[in-house]
Amino acid sequence: MLRAQAAIIELNVKPEDDALRNAIQRFLSVPRRSEAEIIRAYRRLCKETHPDLSGGSGELFVAVQQAFREALARLDARAGSPEGFDPYEVIRNEGYPEQLPPRECFLISLMRYSALGLYSYRVRRNPELQKRNTRVVRSVAYWARAYDRELLPVFQAFDETQLRPLSSTAEMQRYYRARRVLLDGLHAFSQYQRSGRLSTADVAADRLRKGIVGLERVAPGDRSLALARRLVPELDLPPVCAGVAGLTGEQRREAEPSPASRSSNYSPRRFRSSR
Repeated sequence: MLRAQAAIIELNVKPEDDALRNAIQRFLSVPRRSEAEIIRAYRRLCKETHPDLSGGSGELFVAVQQAFREALARLDARAGSPEGFDPYEVIRNEGYPEQLPPRECFLISLMRYSALGLYSYRVRRNPELQKRNTRVVRSVAYWARAYDRELLPVFQAFDETQLRPLSSTAEMQRYYRARRVLLDGLHAFSQYQRSGRLSTADVAADRLRKGIVGLERVAPGDRSLALARRLVPELDLPPVCAGVAGLTGEQRREAEPSPASRSSNYSPRRFRSSR
């Protein structure tokens, strides 16, 4: 049973008082607290430190946000990450900074997962590569939960998907073909996150959607479908490369395919909204 920490949220001091700073430090130092306790304490601390309510500079309010993120990260680690797991290892190995928000960290981890082919049960269970593969899978799961808690079971279902036994050879062929198209969409999705090219986003959307339609016909309960459906709307948001370094106007023009070259009606809003 997790212990209640009511004393942490009993704050009756001015925003700039050292007592409030100490309360924030106590919030960070307590290693075990339920999600409900974290949110309750966070809301009380926000009321005490928000510049519009307290008249302060906002420095303590920023500290509260950081404390909240760290507390949730500890909660996530307890829920599904082993002792000593470094969620930033994959991010650093891919050459990205640790300061990125959870969405970008999730996408970077998913890009690595896709590049290694870890959606394949045979690849994932290779005994010589199991430590590396386990770190990548844990990284995707960690950041999926940090980005959107409902995304974690979606990824886990995709990761645990195995080839389905079907009643006929024709059905098996259709299933393998649809799944291959969907996985092609996953690879194109990862390439778009790296390059920001809209033509690649169009390919990713087209492949993902065709894979979804194909799997729905032959195996409507397939566990790959939920993640594919989640990835299509992500193509409307800025790619990882734009979030890290941004793209210049010239790069945007180079990335923009000509109207005649489009093979799909899908139209990401990423760069069009700024023109």
